[in-house]
Amino acid sequence: EATASGNNPNDDGNNRETATSIDLNSTTSGNIETVGDVDYFTIKIPSTGTLVVKTTGFADTNGSLLDASGTEIAFNDDNSASDHNFEISTFIQDAGTYYVKVKRSSASSTGHYTLISQFTPDDHSSIRGLATAISPNSTTSGRIGRAGDEDWFKIVIPSTGKLVVKTTGSINTNGELYKDGNRNVSDDNSGSGNNFRIEYNVMAGTYYVKVSASSTGSYSLVSEFISDDYGNTISTAATIGTTSTTSGSIEIDRDKDWFKIQIPSRGTLVVETTGSTDTNGSLYNVDGDEIASNNDSNASNHNFRIEHKVTAGIYYVKVSASSIGHYTLIPQFISDDYGNTRSTAISINPNSTTSGNIETAGDEDYF
Repeated sequence: EATASGNNPNDDGNNRETATSIDLNSTTSGNIETVGDVDYFTIKIPSTGTLVVKTTGFADTNGSLLDASGTEIAFNDDNSASDHNFEISTFIQDAGTYYVKVKRSSASSTGHYTLISQFTPDDHSSIRGLATAISPNSTTSGRIGRAGDEDWFKIVIPSTGKLVVKTTGSINTNGELYKDGNRNVSDDNSGSGNNFRIEYNVMAGTYYVKVSASSTGSYSLVSEFISDDYGNTISTAATIGTTSTTSGSIEIDRDKDWFKIQIPSRGTLVVETTGSTDTNGSLYNVDGDEIASNNDSNASNHNFRIEHKVTAGIYYVKVSASSIGHYTLIPQFISDDYGNTRSTAISINPNSTTSGNIETAGDEDYF
């Protein structure tokens, strides 16, 4: 009987210890020479992937796939009603040594056969801990090679922003986004065709994407990351001056841009936006309490405008919008010349002349 490459005329081993070594993706001639003969072959699997072992020929064979300890992990007798050769296709999770046992289905028969091995490495691991690292803005080819195959990908996000992950291709994919072991969101068919599309507001950190499908086939995983220009919490507010003009953008759904303003004295703070984006604004004191808000400064202008009397200290402005778009934030501070309450009234002499100014609508000066 010939072994792999046909160079050894001796019989293949009839146990694991004497098994004939064969290569991945090889064709090996074999022969069941005597009644009850069993042929053993050993094959080394280098990585996770799908292994197919099968026979061709006129002999009615059956086959078993064994792990390194000799435990049977797969068996087949007839791969179809018309073909009495066996065919085993199984997903190999762990690299290592495996064995193929071949014998005739009928214990009283002998005959020649050809053993074929085919190995397809898994392109992306089905284990999250072995996920393929991809860039936040990238396109990566993938393939679902078997029923139950899952491909894991790892994305490191550098800052707050919006992450979009989606597939393109002809197979029906499903996607899941994870952070810290928890699934944040999943999708099936929001993308083009039967592809998934996930759009999610993210913070800096490591995220994982799991791709699965209802059938085998190839796909492309597309990752897009849009960085947020300003912090979206009061603790990450960007500091701006009282006479500055600041360009901003609402990049993602439910995005909020926070700004911090230091007021030097008592007066009136005006903050407003200009631009084509329909903005909404809120003013907060140093304790984070909302003290004023506005949506549309007038019926024809969808920018906000807030005018509020303030004292010296820190204030915060939050800008949001009903749609994605750009805006310009304009703060203005008008110092009050005199106190506008009795408790802050300015003392003047009974016979005196004092200059004053009503700086803003509704301003009151107390003496």
